[in-house]
Parts: sequence; structure tokens; C-alpha cells
Amino acid sequence: MFKLNKVALLGLLVMLGLSACGKKCKDTSSKTKTKKVAQSDSVNNMLEDADLSEFAFVENDDAAAKKLAQGDDESFPGEEEDTARGSSFKTVLFDFNKNNIRQDQQPVVAEDVQLAQQAVKEGKQIVVAGHCDQLGSASYNLALSQRRAETVKGEIVRNGHVAHNVIKTVGYGYEKPVVWSDATSRAQLIKELAANRRAELVTN
Repeated sequence: MFKLNKVALLGLLVMLGLSACGKKCKDTSSKTKTKKVAQSDSVNNMLEDADLSEFAFVENDDAAAKKLAQGDDESFPGEEEDTARGSSFKTVLFDFNKNNIRQDQQPVVAEDVQLAQQAVKEGKQIVVAGHCDQLGSASYNLALSQRRAETVKGEIVRNGHVAHNVIKTVGYGYEKPVVWSDATSRAQLIKELAANRRAELVTN
């Protein structure tokens, strides 16, 4: 009887051991699987959150680099050298209520004449725009701005030997100021608005 109980007890212990091992192995396998799934989800989340532009189009970057190294890059419009570009012209300034060329503006006009000659040789037309300050009526300033444009055109035609039909003039009056003033004194306004009394040249 004692022997039978001992054998039964031994069998029970073996069964309990196998059961515990099976549960532990199952838990270990489950944890390993869970860990792998978690790692996979983590990688996917990293890829979703990442800026894919850092990883994509490597071939295109290499091609662009090769193209640049070969000097076959495309230029943006307007990048080519142009000595007679509109931005190269100097602005001609005028005295208040005047349209004659000031003494200190003679070198400015002379430089514009040379640039105008070059522009005409390149087959371009020139536009001279006259401007005024805000003092005076709109109609008066419109006429004065036109006279200022005509004055500069005359200098180019006369001193640059440029045909008059390749130069257009337009007067804007006080519609396009470059500076503003809130001064209440007329004398202060005349002083502060000096930059608006001008003629500007561009090519088209």
C-alpha cells in the first residue's frame, strides 16, 4: 500500500512537472511572439513617421549630381548676363515742380544713355516712366511726370544717337510713390518726398 502510494505520488509529481513546463514553454513562446510583433509594429511606425524623402529618389539625386558635374544644369530665366537689363539703369531725380535734368544727375543720365545704346543694339525697346510726388492735383502731376519721361528720352536720343521710335514714355503722376510722408509742413513734405520725383528706365 505504501509502495503504491509512493508510485502514485511520483507519477503525480511528474505530471505536475510536465504541466508546469508546458505552461512555461507556452508562455515563453507567447512572449517571444509578442515581442516580435511589438518590434514589427515599432519598425512600421518608424517608417510611417519618417520623412520618406530622405530615402527615396536616390537615383534621381545621382543623376542630378552627374548632370551638374557635367555642367549640363538648366539656368533660370533671366539669369543670363545682360548689361542692359532694366535693373541696371539708374533712376534720374528731379527738383520739385521741374522736369529739367539737374546738374548732379548729368552723370546718371550719361550712364543710362550708354546702357540704352547697348539695349537697342540687342534689339530691345526702352520704356521711360516719369513720376511725381503727391503735392499738386492729379492732372497736373500726370502731365509733369510725362514731361520728365520725355526729357530723359530726349537725352538718350540726342546723346546716344538712338532712334526715337525705340523709346516709349509713360507718365504715372503720383500713382507709384517709393516713399511716403505724414509731414504737415509743405517744406518738409517737399524734402521727404524727393525720391518720388523721378524717371525710371526699363527694357522690354
